[in-house]
Amino acid sequence: MPPLLDLARIARRLVCEDPEREEAEYLCLRLYDLFVRTAPAAARAAVSEQCVDLPCGLALAPALAATCLLDAPRTQAFARGAMRAIETVRERTAIRPLEVLYAGSGPFAPLAALLLPLLAHEQVTFTIIDIHDDSVSSVSELMAAFGFQARTTVLCADASTYKHGRDLHVVISETLQRGLNKEPLVSIRRNLQPQIAFGGVFVPHRVWVDLELLDCDTELNPGGRGLHAGTSRLVARIVELDDSGLTIMNEVVTIPAFGNDRFRLALATTVHVYDKCYVPRSTSGLTTPEILWNVRSPTSDVQLKFKYRLDPKPRLEWTISPVAVSA
Repeated sequence: MPPLLDLARIARRLVCEDPEREEAEYLCLRLYDLFVRTAPAAARAAVSEQCVDLPCGLALAPALAATCLLDAPRTQAFARGAMRAIETVRERTAIRPLEVLYAGSGPFAPLAALLLPLLAHEQVTFTIIDIHDDSVSSVSELMAAFGFQARTTVLCADASTYKHGRDLHVVISETLQRGLNKEPLVSIRRNLQPQIAFGGVFVPHRVWVDLELLDCDTELNPGGRGLHAGTSRLVARIVELDDSGLTIMNEVVTIPAFGNDRFRLALATTVHVYDKCYVPRSTSGLTTPEILWNVRSPTSDVQLKFKYRLDPKPRLEWTISPVAVSA
């Protein structure tokens, strides 16, 4: 089967229809295999393990970035949300083609690959950037193999400092891990948000991290630490990233004593890609709550203090201390 035809069939099923999770996982696996079979540079990049430490965070090695494609709930949510964002901006503006920037594409640029077969030639152009030479070579070969050369520009660049020179209408970046840790999405958004034209969209639209109290009897598999759908109680929203930037919502949170090992505090990340598209809770590495295992069930009130660090290792940090008792 010609590569473009195979790609278009996968794209229609993943983006336009609603396959069950097992089928979505199979389609993502097929897509990964299609990429490495289609371009020799993609096959090489898929085993390249060289990470890059940037001043604002970690640029994942091409091999690690490639495997993100196999997180089917994440891939499907981002692809659908990005398509909805493009459709929304098209409805708001008469400008054609729309300028779409894919920042930190990895070696496959899967969202560009999934969306371009579904969009008419005159509707969008993609600028695709990545910091890794191996990824840039891979994406260039893939776009050529699929016949997308006229609709794409592929550049080696740092998305946290890149200047496009023209108004952007949609920016897509998957450069995040749970808790907004390690990868540089916060810095990338700070750089690119001001370059988006009025009415444009950044994808993901919003990301937030909540402090929750999990009921381990319902959220933990017996004998293990794997989370599944269960019950939790919101304690406080800690941090939120949106069009206005990063906001610490609650720097200090008081935790009343609950003194029961059945419960655990956890940080839960929600990724709102766009419109009604979310990465489902606990189905993806992005949205599986991070249990604070070293915070034992307190028998007296404690305070958690939070801050977000923007440096070569961006992360949400917290400290715990007893609540001072007034005399």
